[in-house]
Amino acid sequence: MDQFIQDIVREAGEAIRPLFLNTGVKYTKNGEHDVVTEADLLSNEILTSRIHGAYQDHGIISEEIPEEHWQTDREYTWIIDPLDGTKMFATGWPLFGVMVALQHEKEIELGAIYFPVTDELLFAKRGGGAWLNGERLQASSRERLDSSFGTASSWSGKWVSPKEQRRRLMAYMEAMLSRNMTGMSIWAICVSVKSVAEGKQDWMFTGGQWWDFAPAKVILEEAGCLVTNGDGKPLVLGEARGLIAANPSLHPQLCDVLGLSCGE
Repeated sequence: MDQFIQDIVREAGEAIRPLFLNTGVKYTKNGEHDVVTEADLLSNEILTSRIHGAYQDHGIISEEIPEEHWQTDREYTWIIDPLDGTKMFATGWPLFGVMVALQHEKEIELGAIYFPVTDELLFAKRGGGAWLNGERLQASSRERLDSSFGTASSWSGKWVSPKEQRRRLMAYMEAMLSRNMTGMSIWAICVSVKSVAEGKQDWMFTGGQWWDFAPAKVILEEAGCLVTNGDGKPLVLGEARGLIAANPSLHPQLCDVLGLSCGE
């Protein structure tokens, strides 16, 4: 299945590449920023049909499949974000990717992300490392947050109240000033995962959904990151409580900056 997951993300990505700058928003789901394009639907159709064709007894969870049709009771489950960064895609920014993970019972075993514009394929296997176009990746070795560089996003999700979200973001902004940290925000988790796994950025925190976090988890861990949910606690299968990732030296410092207690 190692090669299969890489083949299908590439196939889906190559299929939607011609639609970039040539298709608009088809409809919205949960607000004006939660958009769906023809590319989302085409990628989803390719991925699901290939998986069903090769592994009829496997389950599928996809952002573009209604929750009542998710198959979560199988030994193997494929978790799909057919087009991560749809808002960027729809507004003409070349910052998007196709994300797929394979869950075996209680572990994410494989993760793959394909970036159609740059023809880059990010792949990880539990215990086998993280790779970008065949080159092994290693996360940043920075030991202090001072002067570090990362990606920050809101903790979008019902588990964080607006008041708590403001508190965390204000704590982050204060740390940016007092510790000379540099941060950026991109509406595409796949881009942040790639940058942190490559060591080009030192850390990331973000909201999102399980189809964002499943491939991110195995890729970032195999690159040497500590990955938790947005509260600094262990990331639980299927939950959407945010994600924090950094190397083991920086992760507790980042949690401390945000006023979170890491660990169990």
